[in-house]
Amino acid sequence: MINYVYCGMEYIFVSYISKKLSEEKIKYNIIDLIAFLIISITIGSIPTSHPALSTLLNHFLYLAYIFISRRKEKNKTNFIILFGLTFGIIAVLQIIIVISLNILNVNMFSKYFGFIGNSITILMSVLIMKIPIVRSLYSIILKSSLYLKILFVNSYFLMYTFIVVGKAGISMSSYNMSILGIIIALLLFFDMTFVHYEQRIKFKEKELSTYQKNFEIYKSLLYDIRSSQHEYYNRIQSLMHLADTCNTYEELSGAIRKYTKNYSTPNNIYPLLKINMPLFAASLYNLYLHASSNDINIRFSVSQQELSSKIPEVLLADLSCILLQNAIEASSSGDTIHVFIRQRNTDLTVEVRNQVDDYLSPETISSFFSKKKSSKTSVKEDGIPHGLGLYYLHNEILKNHCQVFADCIPFDDKFWLSFQIVV
Repeated sequence: MINYVYCGMEYIFVSYISKKLSEEKIKYNIIDLIAFLIISITIGSIPTSHPALSTLLNHFLYLAYIFISRRKEKNKTNFIILFGLTFGIIAVLQIIIVISLNILNVNMFSKYFGFIGNSITILMSVLIMKIPIVRSLYSIILKSSLYLKILFVNSYFLMYTFIVVGKAGISMSSYNMSILGIIIALLLFFDMTFVHYEQRIKFKEKELSTYQKNFEIYKSLLYDIRSSQHEYYNRIQSLMHLADTCNTYEELSGAIRKYTKNYSTPNNIYPLLKINMPLFAASLYNLYLHASSNDINIRFSVSQQELSSKIPEVLLADLSCILLQNAIEASSSGDTIHVFIRQRNTDLTVEVRNQVDDYLSPETISSFFSKKKSSKTSVKEDGIPHGLGLYYLHNEILKNHCQVFADCIPFDDKFWLSFQIVV
């Protein structure tokens, strides 16, 4: 009878870990109930004198259970990876438990040892699956290369062979056992190494994709700089000819004022050209052009040329553009937006200020970071809820252990809505 209880407890942590790895809600259905009964009764009926048979049949039944529960997946071979990862995590947990109980001098030959071990395994399964990196291992491996998937499956089945050999009581010299143990440890080490570098490669690919996506922004920035340079030479020549075309002092001074006033606007973007982050600068410049087309002025203030941030430049550009885009959409023709970029030690602060009609309380400003609120005063005609940018920004800031501040500042008889990110 006790064997049926052990098998039932084992089913609980196997099904729990497999469901959490596949990012399913912990919801049991008729298939789970049937699997629970079949596995518990079948494995529980095998005498303890046949541990190898019990292990082989146990793994076969769980393999079938995971295959049936994941039958809707497009790739039908993914269940093998989920199966191997589930039992790999369980094996690691049970090794830790056995070592810990052995240190505490718990009698490993007691008839209640299995109950104690399975109870602790259930508890540790719940705790370890709360760790994000562990919970996402299955999706990480699925997104990895075929070579890594094959290596992972091979590593598990080699470890599984080692377990079966041990339970079957097949005699092996301590030397051979040590060699097999070293091979398993090396394979597990290579698996984790490949997972690490696979993640780094995917991050770099995403970064490269973002640069390629923003290539047109770079081109527009270069084109504008060249156009401004060409226009500068033309204006210099025009100024040189003013002395020949103007007959009076008043006419000459008026022409000079007109020329210098018309040419002062491009100076607003020159601070962007000084910084050492081209994607960041180009992204802000792209929004500057968009604002200028709507007669909205943006003034940039940059503290220094060499900027550094704790987050990637790609993410810095995305978050800063969310703030600036929100400010543009909340502004009207003729308004001015101020962007302050300050470096203080290792912290980079990007602040965006735009004018608002009335004072906004801290509670109102805090609500802008929720899904259903927006800092924009304009109403869209598409019927789609807007304002998710700040919600995304807030989540990314928390995820990267950075800071975001928001306030409504009275200045010069006006109210300014200020958003700052410290990264």
